[in-house]
Amino acid sequence: MSSSPPLIELRNVSKVFVNRSLRQRSVVYALREVSLTIARGEVLALVGESGSGKSTTAQLLARLTHPSGGEIWFDGRAINRQAGARELRQYRRRVQMIFQDPFSSLNAVHTVGYHVGRPLAIHRLVPPGRALAAQVETLLETVGLHPGREFVSKFPHQLSGGQRQRVGIARALAPNPDVLIADEPTSMLDVSLRLDVMNLLLDLRTTRKVSMLYITHDLSGANYMADRIAVMYRGTIMEEAPADVLMKDPVHPYTRLLLDASTADFGNGPSVAGPLGALDPSSPGCPFYPRCPSRMPVCSETRPVSAWIADEAEHRVSCHRYHDAESPKTGRDAQPKV
Repeated sequence: MSSSPPLIELRNVSKVFVNRSLRQRSVVYALREVSLTIARGEVLALVGESGSGKSTTAQLLARLTHPSGGEIWFDGRAINRQAGARELRQYRRRVQMIFQDPFSSLNAVHTVGYHVGRPLAIHRLVPPGRALAAQVETLLETVGLHPGREFVSKFPHQLSGGQRQRVGIARALAPNPDVLIADEPTSMLDVSLRLDVMNLLLDLRTTRKVSMLYITHDLSGANYMADRIAVMYRGTIMEEAPADVLMKDPVHPYTRLLLDASTADFGNGPSVAGPLGALDPSSPGCPFYPRCPSRMPVCSETRPVSAWIADEAEHRVSCHRYHDAESPKTGRDAQPKV
């Protein structure tokens, strides 16, 4: 874990969705006791296949939904579910989201200038008029749309997919946030554009000093972007480590499976499988047990505990085989470090 104090933190956060109908009631566990931290200026990549809970994590951090259990902390304060409109607006100014789909995330009836200028107006950061127009143009040029004044009056349908995503990034940058949540920001783009957008985000990390949660299904892209990587499966963090450590010496069988599936084409690694089904809430064992090539009887009986690897202080894993007495390494039970 980073030695710097966390700017944003999940503490044993769970999210449960209850689906009710006239005949039945079903429970879906989207997240189960997830703990993560992001330090100031740090990029954390959250990796997993579709349905693993990555986007739910993003929605929780963006306060688009609320946790069913656990706590979210930001800048040393717990985020209150009953926060008023003023506190909520202040939080959303400092934590902004870049959405996956640049087509649906922009309103077709509004211009680029409206989309980028709206956050400035909502948070009253720039007075209306020429100052606001000038700031919008500057933001557009910051994300590589030159000259900015030529894009202000355009509508989303007049832009390419890559240009639309840059508008979305400019909109997220407008209130000068401390944290960017990038939910698979390149997955809807052509392969030729993905690396450009990733490099733009890395440049913004350097110039704007922003922290970032970078969500992806591709380990090679995560390694390119992030300081640390957390691997998620069915709402559980399976492994977390500095990017170079995890890529060199993955411990969990699921991480190794993802690494085998990744390619050198940044941001374009294939998913391991199709969308996952809902996790049976009555299942007592490891969520990866049905697919694990190294499973043992205990894996179906007890959920593994997240533990820090003794010889890698920043590396943790949730795996019974890792804790097996015959394993060459030993771990120790611990809560995520702060």
